[in-house]
Amino acid sequence: MPLICTPIQEKTQKAAKKWLVELKGKVDIAEIWLDQIGDLDIPDLLHKTPLPVLVVCKKPLEKGRFGGTYSALADVLIQAGTSGARYVDIPLQMPKDLNKKVVQKLAKVKKSKKVEIIISYHNFNKTPSNAVLLKKVEAMQKRGADI
Repeated sequence: MPLICTPIQEKTQKAAKKWLVELKGKVDIAEIWLDQIGDLDIPDLLHKTPLPVLVVCKKPLEKGRFGGTYSALADVLIQAGTSGARYVDIPLQMPKDLNKKVVQKLAKVKKSKKVEIIISYHNFNKTPSNAVLLKKVEAMQKRGADI
């Protein structure tokens, strides 16, 4: 069953929360770019959201604004997954040990918080061959992706 997902790339938490209310009943999922929000308070942002939320936190390599280390990024994703995000997007280029840390932490709350893991890959220069894409999918599955 296809789902409609709308990205939210606001600079303030207030604006992001306003969009969540606006989108209720119009889309199935809201994708919040945590790296865009300057006054980010993850537990407050994700407390009783009016629709399921997919969180991403992207580094400049993926057209995001997160300037911290991958270790700090892992901590942000763990906090989002334990604070109410329905889906957490882990970038495939995150080091394997940190990917494992996020997956293990979220596995502990998976049933109670109903959180699922997305592992994503982006290539903004070209579409890789089918063989390369299949290897990426296999790597994502090995790293613990639900989606």
